[in-house]
Amino acid sequence: MSSYLDFRKAVDEQSTSWDRADPTQALIEKSSSTKYTVTLPGGSAHECHYGTERGGRVGYCDCKGWEFRDDDSTPCAHLCVLRKAEFIGSTTINGQPVDPEPTISEVEAGAVEPEPDILADGSGNPNDYAAGADGQQFGRPEGQL
Repeated sequence: MSSYLDFRKAVDEQSTSWDRADPTQALIEKSSSTKYTVTLPGGSAHECHYGTERGGRVGYCDCKGWEFRDDDSTPCAHLCVLRKAEFIGSTTINGQPVDPEPTISEVEAGAVEPEPDILADGSGNPNDYAAGADGQQFGRPEGQL
């Protein structure tokens, strides 16, 4: 089960997990929108889920550090690798960016709205949207299709 992750606390306390996490030395592989496999130097591969919910980072890992952590919001070293990789723009072994996406539960619950192509400030392409049943489009003079 995913937990909200408090990376700020890990940084402020200079936790062992935060210090150990080095995305330039780790192997990161992305297998789905929120699923990664992370291997730290000298360690085993661990499956991590890393995404967003309501603007916060969420995730979990199958490692012992995650299982036996002191605080429910404390991220393990593998999740810290993903956060650092995201921050510095590192990529996976397949060249994909480490970019947390909304979790499936958030998408299914309707908490994530699609980004609009046209914004209230007038940006976007108004010609992409039908104006109504008459077939006219925004920005087109009457009678011109």
